[in-house]
Amino acid sequence: MDECLVQVQNYTDISNGSCSAYQDFSYDCWCEVSKTIDQCSSDGGFIDYLGGALCTLMCRPTDLYWIYVVYILWLLWWCLSLAFTADTFFVPVVQWIAAILGMNETLAGVTIVALGNAGPDIAGGFAAFGQINAETSRIVFNSLLSGGFFVISLLPAIICLWTPMIPARRPFLRDNLFYVLSCSVFFVFSYTDGRIQWYESLTLLLIYCAYVATVVGGNWYNRKKHPEKYIRGRDGIFIREKSYFLKDILAEENKGHSNNAFQPTDDINHK
Repeated sequence: MDECLVQVQNYTDISNGSCSAYQDFSYDCWCEVSKTIDQCSSDGGFIDYLGGALCTLMCRPTDLYWIYVVYILWLLWWCLSLAFTADTFFVPVVQWIAAILGMNETLAGVTIVALGNAGPDIAGGFAAFGQINAETSRIVFNSLLSGGFFVISLLPAIICLWTPMIPARRPFLRDNLFYVLSCSVFFVFSYTDGRIQWYESLTLLLIYCAYVATVVGGNWYNRKKHPEKYIRGRDGIFIREKSYFLKDILAEENKGHSNNAFQPTDDINHK
């Protein structure tokens, strides 16, 4: 232990160094060094993964590969748990909120569903910016962009392989154009001076508002142009006839009522 303290003292500014600096020391000093470096701290997390590997399990260099495998399997288990939780709790809650607020599936998809999907990113962003070290806070921008790339590349590939489908051309083009626009604007803002000013943040919010307005406006136009494709429930919610996002939940809500919640309205039938 005394030898480790001497090595740590001789190391230049170790407290502000990278967490990977523990590899520069001998195996016996890994635990002590990881406790000294600020970036190695768990910062109040439930599980101290690095401390568990280096201190609790006292892993040797050859054992780290097994730790990687265990942690990857642990991560996959949490991903499956998150998917199960979303399917069991998040989706039904979103359906009921949309039904109570009188929102169709289009408006719900770009507001409360998008907010629910972005919830972990929002929480992670605030947590990252709360870090003492500035380098740790910068990872939030990379995680947002890489997370978006993951969603628009890997997930559609998995879905199409599992269930072949033909996406709607216009909504697909609309969403991709707005995504490219927001990423381009964000790149310009961050590349010019390396900082995001308040008016630049306001610009990004306006882009999102324009996206929501475009989605809602396009849905309203399609409903007026093709009324035969829509049905209206008892609460006046217009839903696409082939959509099951709100149709099932409202049908369950109105089960037992003499009036069917999805009887077509007269103004649609007589047009």
